[in-house]
Amino acid sequence: MVEFEKFLEDFPNVLISSFGGRYYGMDRDNNRERIQRAYDEMMFGQNQTSDTPSEYILKAYENELGDEFISPVIFIGGDDIADGDAIFHLNFRSDRAREMTQAIMASIHPELLEAINEQQPNFIVKELHNIYFATMTKYYSDYDGPVFIKHLNVQNTL
Repeated sequence: MVEFEKFLEDFPNVLISSFGGRYYGMDRDNNRERIQRAYDEMMFGQNQTSDTPSEYILKAYENELGDEFISPVIFIGGDDIADGDAIFHLNFRSDRAREMTQAIMASIHPELLEAINEQQPNFIVKELHNIYFATMTKYYSDYDGPVFIKHLNVQNTL
């Protein structure tokens, strides 16, 4: 993270706005309350820290938290996702990206919220307008948004 922060110094309009471990933002077992916590941080910025991203991660390590369990947070200077933003969901594994993608899509297309609420009643979304949302791959069959890698043929993986 330190190297990435150093790299970003050359791009003053680009910053790391939020962060969280995969236990929260990449749940794959329909624990929507975890997704809600990570989603809320990105959309509403409820838990702010004055730490830099690398400081925040280091403090988690000092408290014996692994990457997976680092609590979602928004950094000072970071903004929550708002109308007119672009969102790029860059996760290779569809099983880890599906639930967050569905939540973000429900923000853009509120009629999709019903399907989420069948699994997690009272899931709260922030209605967004004029959003460009693209994913690395097609995370689920009903997703009809833009993807970076349309046809993926992975062979001989571990």
